[in-house]
Amino acid sequence: MNTGIREKEEIKEKILDQAREHFRRYGIRSVSMDDIAKELGMSKKTIYQHFKDKDDLVCQFVARQMEMEYQDLKALAENARDAIDAVLKMSGYFKELYSNVNPALIYDLEKYHPNARKVEKHYEEIFFRKMMVENLRKGMADGFYRAEIDPEFVSLMWMRMMEWVCDPDAFPPQQYDIWDTHLRLVEMIIRGIVTLRGFQRLEEHQHLFQTKKP
Repeated sequence: MNTGIREKEEIKEKILDQAREHFRRYGIRSVSMDDIAKELGMSKKTIYQHFKDKDDLVCQFVARQMEMEYQDLKALAENARDAIDAVLKMSGYFKELYSNVNPALIYDLEKYHPNARKVEKHYEEIFFRKMMVENLRKGMADGFYRAEIDPEFVSLMWMRMMEWVCDPDAFPPQQYDIWDTHLRLVEMIIRGIVTLRGFQRLEEHQHLFQTKKP
């Protein structure tokens, strides 16, 4: 890679880093391109040399974030003791990653940036659901999940229920912490598919599900 291309990539990465920080802190709608440019000490014109518009920036931010999460989750799954351990570590990862994120980020993405939401759904359907199916099959093979469950159906149900948790009409953020609600839902799903052996393993990690009451 020549120097000019490398410098352009470095500037683009700086813009994405700053956008990520602002979006996580304030949500997406309330952050302008001017805000990002001012924080970086560069002109708005420079940002538009790398991103067509704000929606393009949001799309690339989402793609970058989802790729990072996928790689992190894949590493967690590969190093987990078993399928249940993997699910618990993944849930803990998401709680830690998003515990200080403004809930407006999720709601703004859903309402104002359908193109970015399509990028997110692509990763969810192609990569994350595939990881869920692999986890379910491994858990079944190891005797932690019931042999009669349908991995494809359970993974789809799991994905849709995760989307439901992010719906502010169903779970108002003023009343329900989104990630505590997520952990409660994970616990309900796991308890519905485990064998006795799997239940005993889950009980060993019960502290993960000691969530705040709304």
